[in-house]
Amino acid sequence: MATTKTELLNNGVVVATKTAAPFYSWDWTPASGASSLTYKRYEDNVLVFTSAATTGTVDAAAGYDVDYQAKLDFATANSIPLPSTAQSDIYNQKIIDFKTTDGWSQSPVVMDFSGVADIQFKLICIKRRVLGISYGTPTWSSDGWLGDGTTAYIDPLYDTTSDAKWLLNNAGVSWVNFKTASAGAVTGAYTGTADDYDYVLIAPKTGHIGINGKNTVTDNYTQLGFSSVNRISATQVMRNNVAVTANSNTKFAGKLLIGCRDNIDASSLDVFYDGGISFIFMGGASTDYTAMETILEA
Repeated sequence: MATTKTELLNNGVVVATKTAAPFYSWDWTPASGASSLTYKRYEDNVLVFTSAATTGTVDAAAGYDVDYQAKLDFATANSIPLPSTAQSDIYNQKIIDFKTTDGWSQSPVVMDFSGVADIQFKLICIKRRVLGISYGTPTWSSDGWLGDGTTAYIDPLYDTTSDAKWLLNNAGVSWVNFKTASAGAVTGAYTGTADDYDYVLIAPKTGHIGINGKNTVTDNYTQLGFSSVNRISATQVMRNNVAVTANSNTKFAGKLLIGCRDNIDASSLDVFYDGGISFIFMGGASTDYTAMETILEA
């Protein structure tokens, strides 16, 4: 089936129609503001998709959110195959919904490994439009990235050194597990030069939640679905929306990897993750836990 028409609606009234490509490029401007924008897509003249309503910009309602369209454009420019229209509809709506939380505004790194798409497409950071690098022998599927516990990790090309979001007492990592881990770290960086502590270690199987301070061990918090670890002050880290006492020490300044810990002292990588990640974001602390959980587990 091929897309034959798309419609842009404001308050339920059709205000623009496209019958030829590009189907998601709109020139319509509201005379007195757009209060409830949706779009409809027709394949072989049959209605197959209606977007959720949004009060955002025309771009955010008219087919593809501006940031998802930018990801598509980046993929095209780098000769990366695009997902199907049906899959793009799913990706696009997830971004629109995710943008209603502070996870989007706080996170330079936003990556979606789920869905039916080329692996290179999944490795594109939605927020920064850079192509991450997959190493080792992970298993990729529509569920996402599955670590092997020994060699697999992803470099999202994210350096916290001068990042305006990753701060000493305001930093976080959140992700969605489709398979719980028996070992390993979602991310981490270690040095023994400052009282033998991990700058960062998010290892849910063992309860490690160190962010910018001495590693803290609590009960095992491995779980399917959404998980979140955020430093919100000099004395507290939120682990899955529960406050845990953990003093900060020094802001980590360096590259964060996904699926392992960077053992800086040994110039090697260790603590490889064997869980499955479908979506991950990192940067500043995000606090809309319930909303993010609902959206990303939908």
